[in-house]
Amino acid sequence: MFVKKFRNNSVIVDLAEGITKDCVLLLLGEVIKWIPIGYLLVVLPIYLHQIGFDPFLIGSFITASGLAIVITLPLTGYLSDRYGRRPFLIIGFLLSIPSYVILILSNNVYLIATAYILGGLGMPAGISDSIAAPSWLTMLAESSKEKYRTKIFTLGMVSFSAALSIGALLSFLPTFFQTMLSISFRNAHQLVFIILILINIVAVIVVFPVKETLIKTDLKKTDKETDSAERSFKNGNKIWTLYQCNYK
Repeated sequence: MFVKKFRNNSVIVDLAEGITKDCVLLLLGEVIKWIPIGYLLVVLPIYLHQIGFDPFLIGSFITASGLAIVITLPLTGYLSDRYGRRPFLIIGFLLSIPSYVILILSNNVYLIATAYILGGLGMPAGISDSIAAPSWLTMLAESSKEKYRTKIFTLGMVSFSAALSIGALLSFLPTFFQTMLSISFRNAHQLVFIILILINIVAVIVVFPVKETLIKTDLKKTDKETDSAERSFKNGNKIWTLYQCNYK
C-alpha cells in the first residue's frame, strides 16, 4: 500500500500539502540564517583562542550571550505581540551583521563581548535570537492551517538542524582560503566573516516578503471583543518566550 502510494507520488503530495509560500520563505530564511551560526559554533572558539583569548574568557562570552536572551526575551515577546511580529523578525535577522563586522574589524575584548551579546555567533544566539525566534515561530504557525502545524513545526526543526550541520561542515573554509589565496590566518577568517554577512543579507531578503496574518494585536481587548483567530495567536510570543527562557 505504502509502495503503491509512493509510486504515485501521493506521499510527496501529502508532505507538500498545507505548506504555503510564506511557510517556504520562513523555513528557507531560517536555514540560511543559521548556517553562519553552525559554522561559528565550531570555528569561533578556536579562532578566538588562536588570537589570544583564554578558554575562560570565551566561555564568559557565551554565558553573556545566554543571559542576554533570558533578560531580553520577555520584553521582545511582549512588544512583538503588541506591535507586530514581522518588524521584529527582520530586525532580529539583521542584528547578526554588526557582530560579524566587529569580528572583521577588531579583537578588542569588550567589542567581542558586545558581538556575542548582540548575537549570531553561536548557541545561545544572543539578542538577535531573542528578537527573531519568537516572531519566526509564531508567524510560521500563522502561515499554516491548524491541522498542518505539527508537520510545519517538524520541518522547522529539520531546517534548524540541517542549517547547523551545513554550517559546521563549512569549518574547512579558513584553511582552504589560507592555502589557496596565500593569506594570513586572520585574513582568511576575516574573509569568511564577510561571506557570513552576505549569507545573512540573503536570509533577510528571503523572509522580507512574508506577510503577517495579524499585523497588530490589541492586548487591551477583552476575550469577547477579540475574534477567535486573534485569540489563537494573541499570546503566541509570550508562550514561546517562556519556552526559550527555559531552553537557554
